[in-house]
Amino acid sequence: MDTIYNLKFLTLLTRFSVCFLGCSLIYYTYRYWIRGERYTKDAESPDKVAIVTGASKGIGKEVAYGLAKRGLHVIMACYDMKSGLQTQDEIIKKTGNTNVKCMHLDLSSFKSIRSFADEFLNSGSRLDILINNANVFHMKRRLTENHIEKNIAINYFGHFLLTLLLIKRMSQTVPTRVINVTNWVHRCVEIDPTDLLNQRQFCGFMAYARSTLANVFFTLALTERIENTGITCNCIHPGISLTSVIDRQSSESTWFQPKLLAKFLSNILCKSDRACADTIIFAAIDISVQNLSGIYLSDCQIGQPGANVNNRNIAEWLWKKSEEITGETLCDLPNNFKFLKKIIKSFDELMHGRERDKTTAILQKNLNTHVESYTAVAVAAVTGEKEKQRTAHFYQVHQRSARSNMNTSKLSGVLNFARKWIQGGQFYSNVRIDGKVVIVTGCNTGIGRETVLDLAGRGAHIHMACRDYKRCEITRQEIIAKTGNHNVFNRELDLSSMDSIRKFVAKFLQEEKRLDILINNAGVMAMPKALTKDGFEMQLGVNHLGHFLLTNLLLDILKSSAPSRIIVLSSLAHKYGEINRNDLNSEKSYNKYNAYSQSKLSNILFTQELAKRLKGTGVTVNCVHPGIVKTDLGRHLVHSYIKKLIDPFTYYFFKTAKSGAQTSIRLAVDPELDKVTGQYFADCRMQKVAASARKNNNDAEWLWQASEKMTRLSSHTHPV
Repeated sequence: MDTIYNLKFLTLLTRFSVCFLGCSLIYYTYRYWIRGERYTKDAESPDKVAIVTGASKGIGKEVAYGLAKRGLHVIMACYDMKSGLQTQDEIIKKTGNTNVKCMHLDLSSFKSIRSFADEFLNSGSRLDILINNANVFHMKRRLTENHIEKNIAINYFGHFLLTLLLIKRMSQTVPTRVINVTNWVHRCVEIDPTDLLNQRQFCGFMAYARSTLANVFFTLALTERIENTGITCNCIHPGISLTSVIDRQSSESTWFQPKLLAKFLSNILCKSDRACADTIIFAAIDISVQNLSGIYLSDCQIGQPGANVNNRNIAEWLWKKSEEITGETLCDLPNNFKFLKKIIKSFDELMHGRERDKTTAILQKNLNTHVESYTAVAVAAVTGEKEKQRTAHFYQVHQRSARSNMNTSKLSGVLNFARKWIQGGQFYSNVRIDGKVVIVTGCNTGIGRETVLDLAGRGAHIHMACRDYKRCEITRQEIIAKTGNHNVFNRELDLSSMDSIRKFVAKFLQEEKRLDILINNAGVMAMPKALTKDGFEMQLGVNHLGHFLLTNLLLDILKSSAPSRIIVLSSLAHKYGEINRNDLNSEKSYNKYNAYSQSKLSNILFTQELAKRLKGTGVTVNCVHPGIVKTDLGRHLVHSYIKKLIDPFTYYFFKTAKSGAQTSIRLAVDPELDKVTGQYFADCRMQKVAASARKNNNDAEWLWQASEKMTRLSSHTHPV
């Protein structure tokens, strides 16, 4: 009997084990399938700025984490600031990326959306990626302060308004991307023009589904309107994830009760938030979709929307109705394609021999890649005649965008090459200058800021000499936070005032016993006529006379600290300048461009003359052309409306402030330049100055004597 019972027990155990193993295999196979395609690539350009709405939890939180982990600057736009700040701190701790910021945004309030947009735009930050992720799923009918049903107000109208308010900024740093998060349930409904706001009858599921369909229509309508601007717009189905929905519904509906059981079932049957976030991250940063617009993505692949997106009339009606409800219209965006065709011609003339062949090969490769992408879309669209007809509108929009992007794709290689080329020489050495005392003038923004940031990272002891004490203090704190170097000091210096210069020097000499590096960085450019406090023309006064006096007052401490260095920032504009001996101070006539060029030529002549006078002292002096850099220096150069026109193209054809600082940094720290003096540098290399700075040495001596008289230098100290 015992043997029989043992056999029965073993049989039951075997059956149970087989059943358990079979169920486990089915479960893990299902989990692998439901998880979908994972995205693990790093970002091509980690310095980009992304806004993610609804990023305090759920999919939005995982998107923010995924982007921060890849080095992007992430703005978390959250309704619940307490939860958002906790998530922000958690992401910073996990990724080590401190460029994560939480800002308040209530998508149910048009006032809050406009306030968020104003705050972001006033910050001056660029915007490369806008991810309209936030969504709600309310089973009960609720109204916003604008008297709109909450599902469609938050999921659609809020993002519609936000996108229109920010898209102008996005057009300034193309290529940029708008990503609208939708859901597969958009297939289950139609847009009812007679009841868009769900006023006559309400069903929570249907209201949510209509809001997701509205996002697909929004993507298609926006795609048509932003052709040739360098901005793309795509919609995403991230997958089915109920975790955040359960949290919202547990307090207002018995449908999700009990909460723990619902969460347990969702963990078994649905995607994780991290898996859902992968398709959004793919659409945000992957290079393969950079030039694709108006497409529907799911599981990191191009998918098909529902047949109900065919109706072009509904898409146009919805756009106009949305403009009416939100009170916002799409601004005029620059058509970058016409401009870029001229660019490719000019770069074609610049490239010769192997470099030209190499660039052509890159363009051809990009072109072939996009041909394959568009072919894949076409194959997916014609899986059957009936299916082709159902999706005709969606792919017609995509193909029209594709044709436009095919033309621009062959330009993207040239533009990327142009941007790298325009950045010029870079200084990659890790040489340290621990303990060396440095003065940098005009360093609260732009090239000066980047110079201080780099030198602080090398251990220097830095005095930031700035006119605006408050702005300088903000920059100083940022630099200390980034470098961990607390030997960075904020000192007030107004180069348009001789009295301020003398006070600065007196205070410095009380505080320090040595000076190793003086960087005369501050400057003004092409400004309307104005006079300094001492009655000098502003550009001559700040760019030349101010630094002339400052340098001479510091010469004794520089000599006693030898070997030491002086770096003077000039400009390529010196080649257009001439020293006007009859009207150096522009009292008889004034042209802002001539005055600027004269001041930059003065910088070079000052450098040459000072190098002669300092020969044998161990103090070197050289001047720098930083390049054409996108900074605040050129704010007076052109009218504001022209500046707005050229702003989108400065990304490709202007240096960054960091690149502009490279030559100054090399001259300040490179041991190879210890004994190089009286030279002119650009792109980290020694260059020839213009003929006007070479042919007449009498100008340099005459300018020195004139500068001594104007600054009353001889009455305060013995000049060299």
